[in-house]
Amino acid sequence: MIMDKYNTMLLTEIWEDSEEFKTEYLASGLAPDGQRLHTSDDVKAVENGTNIYYNDYVEILYGLLYAKFGGTPIANLTVNQFKYKLFSIIYKYGPTWEKKIELQEKLRELSEDDLLQGSKAIHNHAFGDATAPGTSTLEETAYINDQNTTNYKRSKIEGYSILWEALSTDVTENFLRQFQVCFKRVVAPEFGPRIISDIDEED
Repeated sequence: MIMDKYNTMLLTEIWEDSEEFKTEYLASGLAPDGQRLHTSDDVKAVENGTNIYYNDYVEILYGLLYAKFGGTPIANLTVNQFKYKLFSIIYKYGPTWEKKIELQEKLRELSEDDLLQGSKAIHNHAFGDATAPGTSTLEETAYINDQNTTNYKRSKIEGYSILWEALSTDVTENFLRQFQVCFKRVVAPEFGPRIISDIDEED
């Protein structure tokens, strides 16, 4: 019996694991500076797990793509075009996603004192010293005669509400949506070749 199958490959058929994905991505011309592999020795270093340009987020991204699109056939008939389409999306949106992840990690590490601390307003006043100030300068004067400061403090509800709002955005899901163009939207087996045999009705 011949089973119907997709006429394009699956993600897992192109890269069996994160190591293959990482090596090809970092060796492509679309990896950011500081991550890109420049020589064959660099590629070997990745395979040995000692490459200095290795970025943990590349391996994490493969796991995320596998979880969301692992069983979905790719949209391109040409595998190489699919790879560069996917790598170009990482090039365009990956650095921003990575920075947002890092910022959310820092927000989660804030203490209660950090959350309750508000802004500070400082008002300085300087009387003239017989020197005419320039009208186009943005430089501050080098002296003051008096200073007033105002320190603001948030309530716990306000502080935690700000943190809640900052953490409510799912930056990873928004990032993964960019990869939908790399995979087929409607997933159904394509009809492949059939084996047809002549059957004698008398038998």
